[in-house]
Amino acid sequence: MKIEDITAQTAIDRVIADIDFSPWGRLIFPADSGYWSGTTLGSLLLRWYSHIDAAKTVEIIRYFKAQSLRGEPVFFDIYTEVEKQRDPRKRNTGFFFFRGKKGAKSAICSAGGGKGDIKPLIIVAATFDNGNEPQDFARSVEELSVFHNDFRDALLPFIDSHFNTNASRNSRAFSGFSLGAVTTWYEFCYNNDLIKYFLPLSGDCWIMGTYGGRYRPKETADRLEQIIREKRYTASDYEIYAAVGTGDPIWDQVNNQLTEMLTRSTFSGGIYATPSNREDAMTMMQSPNTCTTHCRCISEISFCRTNRSFNRL
Repeated sequence: MKIEDITAQTAIDRVIADIDFSPWGRLIFPADSGYWSGTTLGSLLLRWYSHIDAAKTVEIIRYFKAQSLRGEPVFFDIYTEVEKQRDPRKRNTGFFFFRGKKGAKSAICSAGGGKGDIKPLIIVAATFDNGNEPQDFARSVEELSVFHNDFRDALLPFIDSHFNTNASRNSRAFSGFSLGAVTTWYEFCYNNDLIKYFLPLSGDCWIMGTYGGRYRPKETADRLEQIIREKRYTASDYEIYAAVGTGDPIWDQVNNQLTEMLTRSTFSGGIYATPSNREDAMTMMQSPNTCTTHCRCISEISFCRTNRSFNRL
């Protein structure tokens, strides 16, 4: 199917079966057929929408086609093949990526499932680097340590003033990988009054200094525990999902900190990567149980309006 062949009269089944949309073409439309109807792009109806612009539908499908023909990825899986085999329902999830303008603000929006499996959410991909360019490690460390100020003073107010969000800490999560995970720990230290859920992936807390999780795990755990006690938080007031692959070069950096944290009653209510449940604890890693490489890209993700509960330390 050529780009010009995609019109309001194009059959939906033809779009789904298009080789350039394999194997995710079916996910362009709701996975549950009970939530949509129609045979062509122009006749498409969605159960939870009162208005659908056929011209916009055609524009989107043409965009996907053009991106695919250029070899640009359009669809991104969320779960690994191991997770999908364990729970086949996870085959019906993923992100469709619309490229914006370089340097411009961007967001990922989800209308949510018709069954209410997930509420509408906004995913904001932010960075602590003002220029959004590669830089030396020292500058990264300097900038990530103060990103919490930008989040509080600029980013979060912008999100809540420009989008229809549930402006409550109970509806916000913050996550990052590598130095983004370090940033996530800083958010926990300084902005826990704004965020309830934290997902640091492959990174330790540097509140007591660079590589604090590795070299000063006790002092790091002491400080994190002090923060919770000062706020008089109970176990229901925050959730932390921290993970690192057993093959990750920074395993000790993260493992030392988490091992120490779980000696404290404050943090001992959640799961941990022990030999008996390591596979379950590592579900977000790149290979079945371990992260064999450690990507050095910088990224933080702030979730607004999500109802998902994450395993708590």
